[in-house]
Amino acid sequence: MNTSVQFRDVEPLEHLREYVETLVEHILGKFEVHQDFGAHVVVKLVRRRSARHKPVFECELLLKAKANERTIVVKKTDKDFHRSARECVEAAEKILRRDSKIRVSKRRQIRRKFTEMLAPLFEEKLAGC
Repeated sequence: MNTSVQFRDVEPLEHLREYVETLVEHILGKFEVHQDFGAHVVVKLVRRRSARHKPVFECELLLKAKANERTIVVKKTDKDFHRSARECVEAAEKILRRDSKIRVSKRRQIRRKFTEMLAPLFEEKLAGC
């Protein structure tokens, strides 16, 4: 998996970069067996800290599945940096999990139709023996 993290208007501290990378790699590692992903994470400061307001962070995750050229984009905004990154990655996991279930159910439907088509042929061969 190719993961890159980019910071905009946020100081790119190493522990924040490692936190985001481990989140992405942990979640996508579950799906890496079936597909090869490229992940790009952009962390932005939407609103700076002021006397009245806390800063607001936006985390944007772009996933590119190399097998089917599909791109998944997820954006989450929160006042806490860690929460915005975690919610963004969890939303991407939910999308990937749903796609995986759909793919498995389609595979089962194809297998079921194939066995229904071939069952009479096998029964004829077994009856002929």
